Order: sequence, then C-alpha cells, then structure tokens
Amino acid sequence: MSSAQSMAGYVSGDTIAALSSRWGQSARSVVRVSGAAALEIAEKVFEPAGQSIRQVPGHTEVGGWLRLEEGVKCPCRLYVFIGPGSYTGEDLVEYHLPGGPGIVQMAMAALSTAGARPAQAGEFTLRAFLAGKLDLAQAEAVAVIISSQTDAQLRAANSLAEGVLSRAVEKIQKTLAELIGELEANIDFVDQDIEFIGSEQARGAIATVKAQLDGLLGDAVRWRELESEPRVVLAGWANVGKSTLLNALSGRSRAIVSGVAGTTRDVLMAPMKMEDTTVLLMDAAGLCDTSLDEVGRAAREAAVAAVGRADLVLYVVDAAAGISARASQRSAASQSSKGQWQTLEMLGPARTVIVVNKIDLVSKDDLKKILQEVRQKRKERLVAVSAKTGKGLDELRKQIREHLRGAELSVSGAQVVLTGRGEEGLKQANEALDRAKKLLGENEAIEEPELVVMELYEANAALGAITGQISSEDVLEDIFSRFCVGK
Repeated sequence: MSSAQSMAGYVSGDTIAALSSRWGQSARSVVRVSGAAALEIAEKVFEPAGQSIRQVPGHTEVGGWLRLEEGVKCPCRLYVFIGPGSYTGEDLVEYHLPGGPGIVQMAMAALSTAGARPAQAGEFTLRAFLAGKLDLAQAEAVAVIISSQTDAQLRAANSLAEGVLSRAVEKIQKTLAELIGELEANIDFVDQDIEFIGSEQARGAIATVKAQLDGLLGDAVRWRELESEPRVVLAGWANVGKSTLLNALSGRSRAIVSGVAGTTRDVLMAPMKMEDTTVLLMDAAGLCDTSLDEVGRAAREAAVAAVGRADLVLYVVDAAAGISARASQRSAASQSSKGQWQTLEMLGPARTVIVVNKIDLVSKDDLKKILQEVRQKRKERLVAVSAKTGKGLDELRKQIREHLRGAELSVSGAQVVLTGRGEEGLKQANEALDRAKKLLGENEAIEEPELVVMELYEANAALGAITGQISSEDVLEDIFSRFCVGK
C-alpha cells in the first residue's frame, strides 16, 4: 500500500458518500457515493421506475424514488458510473434530489444506514488520483476550479486540469531521464573505458533542461496573482479629491477627507464590490514633487510603490486646477496644473485611467476645454466625475470593470499555470541542476559522476512531486485537505 493510501483518516476500500453540490436551498442537490458497495447501497435505498440498477450499463440515468426513511421517499434521478470508467475509478452513483437541506440530511442518513460512511475533504479526488485518473497537478486543479471567482481564475484552473503543466514537466523529465541514463552507463562501464556521454555534452544537456525550466518560470501565470484581488490605486497630486473618491466608490468612510493638502500619509485600502469580484481600492499620498519632511518623503515613496504594483491606476486630476501644460500665469493653480501634467507623463498609458475630479466646481465650457486638451495629448481612458455629488461615478466603475476584464483575457488555456507548490518544485529542480553543473565544472572528464547523478535525481524528484510521481504523505494530506467535502 502506498503512503497516500495510508494517510491518516482515509480508509481505502470504504464506500463513501457526500453532498457534491452547494449546501442550501436549490433546485437540485447532488449526493455522490463511491466505492465497492455503491451499487449494493443503491439497491437498498433506491426504487427504480424501470429496470434493476444491476442491469443498467455504466453512464446511465435511472428515474425513481429515494427511500429517506420508513414510509418517506422523494423523487430522484440516479446516475450510475461503473468503475474503472468513473471519476474515482470505482463504482460511483450520484443521487440527484430536490434541493431542500432537509431532504439532503435525510438522504445522507439513509445512505449511512445502508453502509456508506461520510467522505472526508477531497477524498473523491484523492481516489481518482490513486486510481491514476488524474495526476497531482490535475487533482489540485479541481480545488482551484471550485474556488475560482473570476473568468481568469477559471481559465487558469482549466489549464491545470487539462494537464498543460503536467505535459511541460513530463517533457523536461524525459530529457533529464536520458541524461541520467547516459551518466549511469558511464559509471557502470568505467572499468571498460567506454564513455556514453562527455562532460561537454552533459553540460549542454543540463543547460537545455535549465532553459526549459527558466522558460516555464518566466512565462507561467502564478495562481497567487490571480487569487489576489485586483489592486486599483488612486494616484495624483495632493488635495485633488482622492480620499473623497475612495469613500464614494467603496461606499464607506474609509479615508479622512480634509481641505488641507497631505492628509493621507499611509496607503489606505477599501474593498469595492463589482459584479462577481471584489476590487481593492488604494488611496495613496500625493505625488507632488515638493520639499517634504521625512514623514512626507516616506508617504510619497509608499505612494510610488503602490502605483508600481497596481493592476490599474486612476490618475485623479483637480478640474479646478486644470491639467494644461501651457498655463502661463505664475499662480498656484498654474503651477499645480503643470505639476499634475508632468506627474502623469511618468505613468504608462496601458494601465491608467485619467479621472478629472471636482467637475462640480467648474463651468461646462471650462470642463470641455480641459477634456479636449487631455484627449489631444494622452491615449488613456478619460472620465469626468464629481466624487462629492456622485456624478460620473457609474461611468468610472464601468471603465474599471472593462479594464480589468481586458487584463483577464491575457490568461489563455494554453498557458502554464503554477500554484505555489508547482513553482516551488520548479525552483528546487533548478537549484539541483545548478549544483550538478557546478560539480561538472569545466574539465574534459567527469570527475564525480555519482554526485552529478545524485543531483539530477534530486531535480527529477522535485519535478515528480509536481505531478505526483513522487509524493510524500505530508504533501498529499496538505493538498487534499484543502478540498471541500464531496469533491
């Protein structure tokens, strides 16, 4: 028995049952039963409207009634999947019931009485992994598909489930296995003066594998980046209304609003609900290039850092000061106008929306001139708002939503997606290859082939842990414990 099969709390051979659909009131609930006794249990609790359950082929739907308790039954659609052609590789039966929580509780009690024990978190997918239906990277994808909240997350999870990462890793392992084989042959025939691979060839092969690993690490989408909430930073000069805008967009009084410039020092954060996702709004200190005290300089540095990490920058402009680069009067408003324009020049247009705020303080004609001038000079999206009155905020939310949705489209099903575990495995393999390369040195002869082979085995083991070819009990328990019950 493998270490996975002896994991604490998981009893191989038991028939297990769990609710596989969402808990709560719904049109339909799905209860799943898997194991050697799945069909026997179904015969005890299910009354088919037609042929016997034992007579139906795999992947068959059967209508009938589920006996919840003595004298009580409910309509049920039964789906029979005969192993090894099922998700778990075992005989598997799904009970599709009316969605009331009370019915589900009674159904689970009836199945338990008939011989099915409650499944633990991730146990169905663990059995699929043990049966060879999924590798470990694909099994992990099941959990992230369930937890996906955005289109980008779902596409990334599907990439994992379809084996894009697994195939890339297996390709590298094949090259690595060939190199290990040739080096071991050198060791086996050392007394016969036969060399299957030279030092230069070995260095080249290691360089090839490292290039493949570096390519994966460089081009892959990190799941942690998709899992975090999109960061939208409100940037601009001091006193342009960023704090008021943060409060207006988030619907809460998160930031202190004052007419005194420089009120915001730390980067303030507030969530903003948008359809099926949440955006993290960040209000940064003003980006004014003026003489600042130590605290002011630290606040400005924090603001610059927040802008650098942002998924989207809302560059907020004071409409009353304008943004004209041609202002000629040596007034405070004129200098503010020049400063706002110069700071905007430092931001990339691809992830910036210009927000002209305080439009309630300027005339329609002046606002029209400001907007025309910005459109002539800049390619960013442009929105005019009044954070104080709420005018234009719906259009701003639309622009934020469209920008973030457009950014999501960069994640394709063909891209390699790395969970934290996958990324760590690639890095460990790379480090082992570095050690092997160092052992080879620049000599013509391979002086310590046994040590080189040992490091290559370490690299292969790190890659194997990604797909589950080499898995410790602790790794498996950590992965499957993060699943919900019923998956």
